[in-house]
Amino acid sequence: MKHVFGLITLSIGLASWGTAVHAQEPAALAEAEFEAGHHAIALALFEHRAVAGDSAAAERAGQMIYDSAAADGAAATEEQWRALRYLGQAATAGRPGARQLMQRVLPPATTEEYVPGPAGC
Repeated sequence: MKHVFGLITLSIGLASWGTAVHAQEPAALAEAEFEAGHHAIALALFEHRAVAGDSAAAERAGQMIYDSAAADGAAATEEQWRALRYLGQAATAGRPGARQLMQRVLPPATTEEYVPGPAGC
């Protein structure tokens, strides 16, 4: 009887622990997945939060996507454009880190004026 009571207590404790883990704040859960090395899961969670309007998650997703694309060495891949969309969302919401990363990613704007016709380009 003592063992049965112990097993019941253990199962209730594990069930409540599982519920607490699932009830974690989505941003914290995404960070925990990233720290555990589950980058694909973390990115999916960050992207889900970004679509829901979370600017911090958009910044994190954009940074993860850009870092991954930059490591591949491609110049202007679809992944980099995807990263820029998330970074743009975060920068528009006032996230300074996203704004700084976008300034590094995007080429500087030229100040030369376009001259049409035979005298121009």
